[in-house]
Amino acid sequence: MTLSQADQQRGVRFFSEPELLNEIKVSDSVANEAFWDRWDRFSETAERLCGSA
Repeated sequence: MTLSQADQQRGVRFFSEPELLNEIKVSDSVANEAFWDRWDRFSETAERLCGSA
């Protein structure tokens, strides 16, 4: 719902390469910062929709 197909494919790598997520999070790259913002919104949405009621 909230991530593009490209962002979803990029995010899948975090499960096999968790250090990649941290690299993106601390990166000074504008593109990585924008991706991190989208990923953060995705995780917040997922938590709201899938969290315990």
